[in-house]
Amino acid sequence: MALRCAVLDDYQDIALSMAAWSSQAGAVDVRTLRRPLGSEDEVVAAIGDCGIVVAMRERTPFPASLLARLPAGHPPRTLPNVLALPHLGYVTRRNYEGYFRQAVEDITAFPAGSPVRELG
Repeated sequence: MALRCAVLDDYQDIALSMAAWSSQAGAVDVRTLRRPLGSEDEVVAAIGDCGIVVAMRERTPFPASLLARLPAGHPPRTLPNVLALPHLGYVTRRNYEGYFRQAVEDITAFPAGSPVRELG
């Protein structure tokens, strides 16, 4: 079964257009949600089965109450290496190309057990 990835708030298809997601075919099932999710119920339904969540913009909040509603083994609840950052607003084509090229590299390496970028 492929690892699932949800890209939230990509209303301009930036994530899909700025990186070679096709390299993930079969390994990672990438789905984008273009509109902001209005309630915790919608967010839980959208990402509950995803091992990877890419939050494009600040329009979908992730309060502690939402994280507590995710399944017990969901990565944001259990992994010691989850990093949650605020919106990074350096919106230029060059920066987006770099962000998403690196995101695809990271997502490719993750299921293979060979992370590209490790912190600490």
